[in-house]
Amino acid sequence: MMNWFRVGQARWGAVFRQANIEEEIDEELRFHLEMRTRENIARGFPAAEASLKARRRFGNFNGIKGACRDIRGLGALLVLWHDTRFAARMLLKDRAFTVVAVLALGLSIGANTAMYTVACRVLLRPLPYPESQRIMSIVNRDSNHPDIHYSLSYPDFVDYSSRTREFDSIGAYHSTTFAVIGADGKGAQIQGAVVTAGLFPVLGVKPALGRAFAPEEDEPGVHVAMITYDFWQTRYRNSPGVINASLSLDGLNYRVVGVMPRGFRFPLLSENAQVWTTIARDREAMTDGGPAYTTHRDAHFLDVLGRLKRDRTEAEAAASLGRSHRISRSPILRAIVVLIPVLFPLGLLP
Repeated sequence: MMNWFRVGQARWGAVFRQANIEEEIDEELRFHLEMRTRENIARGFPAAEASLKARRRFGNFNGIKGACRDIRGLGALLVLWHDTRFAARMLLKDRAFTVVAVLALGLSIGANTAMYTVACRVLLRPLPYPESQRIMSIVNRDSNHPDIHYSLSYPDFVDYSSRTREFDSIGAYHSTTFAVIGADGKGAQIQGAVVTAGLFPVLGVKPALGRAFAPEEDEPGVHVAMITYDFWQTRYRNSPGVINASLSLDGLNYRVVGVMPRGFRFPLLSENAQVWTTIARDREAMTDGGPAYTTHRDAHFLDVLGRLKRDRTEAEAAASLGRSHRISRSPILRAIVVLIPVLFPLGLLP
């Protein structure tokens, strides 16, 4: 390692001493040429002929000079420096082309960086949840178009979660935004997610403070929330009194029941959620007196996850969900189970 460092140091030093090194090389080569000329004169050749023979025997002067530059560390770096200067002059000469080239490079580098980030997160790094290989994504598939997948409606979710025994827990969620009132009294929009009580057991992550949602808190009229560690720091200044504190979301008061650990994220690929609430609000009647959105079986707005039991397989879970479908009321859809590390982090499921 030290040798490489010294070589690099010498080469870069040679670039800044280019004039001195060129002079030293010229002086040394002239010395050798004069010595050979003198040898020829001593052998009896006239001065002009002696100089000519010396040059022929010496070889290509410029080629030898280039080899000497390489030895001194100037070769590749000098070529790079000259090429860079030439490229800069050409780019300044045609500025329209330069702008297009820079934009193209910027877009291509950005696209490749984004692709690498997704590939790294999905293919190289496991999901940041315990035993993530047991987390499955449950989706509906059109029996007439097997390649098309659909999210689940709330009635479908209830059917599958109540009739399937292959999962330790099943949970559902959808992303949303909340309007909050900041400490300065000004309103702001924050990213959040609406989840069912079973979702956090599916992920296998417990709150750092307080507790997760209880099943009864999915019922209409219950307004509870969980927040991220960062939100707890910025809004509540790490106060342990945050548990049971009031938080205004969309004009309604929610009771904070838990703070998730530092660095916890869910969903993974959307903008970082700062607050999670239960699905209770979605199950309440509409403001115009109409039925709740969750009563419609054709309202497919939920992404559903399940944590497979240790002694169950994906095939058994899929078969169980298929049996649940036969007694449900969805006429053209049937449930399938897909490994979450493949589809869920990539965001391929609608």
